[in-house]
Amino acid sequence: MTETALLLTGGILDESNAKTAHGLIRGPSRFRLLAVVDDRHAGRDAGEVVDGQVRRLPCFATLDEALTALPEAPDWVVVGVAFHGGRMPDEMRRLVLESVRRGIGAVNGLHELLADDPEIAAAAAASGARPARHPPDAEGRRAALLDRRGAAPRRTACRRARYRLRTRQTHDRDPAPLRPSLARPRGGARHDRPDRLAAGHRYGFILDATPNDFVTGELERAVVACAREASPS
Repeated sequence: MTETALLLTGGILDESNAKTAHGLIRGPSRFRLLAVVDDRHAGRDAGEVVDGQVRRLPCFATLDEALTALPEAPDWVVVGVAFHGGRMPDEMRRLVLESVRRGIGAVNGLHELLADDPEIAAAAAASGARPARHPPDAEGRRAALLDRRGAAPRRTACRRARYRLRTRQTHDRDPAPLRPSLARPRGGARHDRPDRLAAGHRYGFILDATPNDFVTGELERAVVACAREASPS
């Protein structure tokens, strides 16, 4: 890859929470890694720290030291650690902000989005840096249908709601067989319910069969695909 990156590991390069950094150091990586900013392991080779293999990837104590010593400026800084609660501590945020002010793009896999941080967003706009990982925009209206009973006919409710929205009718009439644009079957521990998808719902996923870490991404994928391909009104 032609784009280069610095890894930010906040002093925990040798700990399991630096899993993102470990994966990129071991490879493969979409970036050509230049160095690691990690004050506890400054002066060491990052590969040696991670798994004992020298990879000629130096660790620096500060961002300034790394940028001064390296023969080329990085295109990106990558937050290479997972913090508790998915949020950056103040020191890591300061490093990201400092990088963005210098025109270096930032990649952050944590739950908080850099583009939603007003100060970082303003710095990026001023310097031309690219704060990455912002969810794609999805045009169109969205509505949630909720129930308090496991046996409630959610699919029927979705069909009727969609029919009324499309025809702008408010009176109750049995609709023709129409498929909801987006279905998110809930399923259950005792009753795994792929029947919503089997019934012809084009967009959706089985929530209870999806690990928690992937639910948000699967929902985002389904909503965006529905908005782009079905153009619901």
